[in-house]
Amino acid sequence: MRGWTVLFLACLPAAGCSGGDRSGTPQHAGPPGGSADSLHSATAPAPSPIPSDTGVVIPPNDFQPARDGRMPAAAPAFRRIDAGLEWFDGTVETGGRGGPIRLSVVRVAVPQPGIQLAVTRNRKAGGQSLEAYRKESGARVALSGGFLKSFYPPIPTGFVQSAGQAVNRPSPDPMLDGMLLVRRGQEVDMVRAAARPEVTAWDDALQSGPLLVMGGRAVVSPSGPERVNEIVTRRFIRAFVAVDRTGRILLGMTGKVSLPDLAGLLARDADQGGLGCRTALNLSGHINAGLVVSAGDADFRIGDTTTLLPDAILVP
Repeated sequence: MRGWTVLFLACLPAAGCSGGDRSGTPQHAGPPGGSADSLHSATAPAPSPIPSDTGVVIPPNDFQPARDGRMPAAAPAFRRIDAGLEWFDGTVETGGRGGPIRLSVVRVAVPQPGIQLAVTRNRKAGGQSLEAYRKESGARVALSGGFLKSFYPPIPTGFVQSAGQAVNRPSPDPMLDGMLLVRRGQEVDMVRAAARPEVTAWDDALQSGPLLVMGGRAVVSPSGPERVNEIVTRRFIRAFVAVDRTGRILLGMTGKVSLPDLAGLLARDADQGGLGCRTALNLSGHINAGLVVSAGDADFRIGDTTTLLPDAILVP
């Protein structure tokens, strides 16, 4: 574990390291020779261009601050964009210290259409863009998935399973404390990775973290190692997957926000301006988080949709 601590601290923003994600996350912090949690051979990560933070290219819903600057305590107003899909993009109040944030969310009905985890078929490049995932599968929605060990080649960190086939081993990293589980595209659960869930009973599994909401309550807090606390408390662009109290699946991205503020927004009841989630899990964020929606009359591209990724969450 000491080696892991040194590895990730070396890629905190203050360290000024090159060729990786400056958020301090484990996305691109892989040792030159690989590590025990990957079934792939790793090479030293190469520099990657940093996209603009203003990746949202569509107008927001009418959800604006009141004249005194306070946000109305109203739930985000979703609109239907296609069969089984609803969409919200606008400004919301987190209720935390960071103030209002930009929120873009697809709400997915169950049992249809549900979601699935896709892994790249491009073995030569090691990854695909979100656009490529969407076009290859005919999916209507594609969201960036788990954390990366490096950009070049794109190597995941943490357990990954797609269509019952394990493609990457579990990670001991304390930040990756959650597991997304999907069965038949319709049953979705999020559990603690330390509980060693019986993944063979599920089709898809993705280790990520931290867990944001469990049992309808925000559970993330700055109580771990120093580098994890920095990732939790600093404001970054985030991506997440969640299930609300009615069983609908939420795939979303935010503007810069701390994880406690995001967890509070997700857990808060709709009548208090929240999303009323039962469970929620943080996904890989910052510069390689992206969301593509192409459904009905909706055609949206948010964040980074061109970086090659080893996995993505899709809506058929």
